Amino acid sequence: MREVARQIEIDAPRERVWALLADLEGVAAWAPNIVECRLLSRVRQGVGAARRVRHATGIVLDEEVVAWDECSGYTYEIRGRLGPLRELRESWTVAPAPSSCVASATIRYDLRFGMLGRVVDRLLLRLLLRRQMSLGLSGLKRHAESRNAPQNAP
Repeated sequence: MREVARQIEIDAPRERVWALLADLEGVAAWAPNIVECRLLSRVRQGVGAARRVRHATGIVLDEEVVAWDECSGYTYEIRGRLGPLRELRESWTVAPAPSSCVASATIRYDLRFGMLGRVVDRLLLRLLLRRQMSLGLSGLKRHAESRNAPQNAP
């Protein structure tokens, strides 16, 4: 498995950041690269919760939560065809820091197409994943630090 990870310090209480992350359907409110999101499952949070997200690029992905640690983080898998990827899991976490909190995003993925897949990864895919993660974390920070962010976890 290959891995790309990013983190950002957020000047907001951990509970506020978790409230944003835990609202799986609300991701489009803070992630600038997500333009639409809707739940696919009756489960709204926790393992088994599923959503469909439409990226600004037009790509539509189905995501299903496979691990959930209340007030700390979760991991979801992308379902369906993934182009050069065989599998993709993305984790979002939030941890306390002395006067703020730290949010992290980690993507773990496996490639298809042998050498060709590795070349695509090195030249393009890894850069795109880092950019998408940085955009998401920056949007989370901006929203959590604003006056409009939720004050308590759901």
